[in-house]
Amino acid sequence: MRTILRELVAAACLVPALACGKSSAPGTAPAPAAAPAATAATPAAASAAPGAFDPTGTYELQMESVRGRFTVTANIRVRADGTLTGILSSTNAPMLTIRSGTVKGTTLTMRVAADDATEARVEIAVAGEQVTGRWIRDGGDVSRILGRRLR
Repeated sequence: MRTILRELVAAACLVPALACGKSSAPGTAPAPAAAPAATAATPAAASAAPGAFDPTGTYELQMESVRGRFTVTANIRVRADGTLTGILSSTNAPMLTIRSGTVKGTTLTMRVAADDATEARVEIAVAGEQVTGRWIRDGGDVSRILGRRLR
């Protein structure tokens, strides 16, 4: 199983979120209490400014490499602190965890890792439902990503 993951990461050498810390002005109702410290994701609407890009959702990504094309499903959520979390899964390999991630405009940059500590950086740009980007494996191998946002 780890060999398959290493091959996926090696083959798929592919390819910012906002916190909303509001305080109350004197004479107004106090700001809501901060959410308890936890690693669970919260709805992006709770942490993103009104009208800001919300990356929360499911993405279908095609990663192309010299070893072929892989389809990966990415389930991305936004934590209360505005960073990204989630998983990437494929029928060809075990699940990858989004260890860290940020959003800048409509570009997502994530650090993903497998249980065996294999890591890669994923960068995707979202334009409507279309996704383009790259997968960059530690060591410098790069693969192209094309895909779409499902929801």
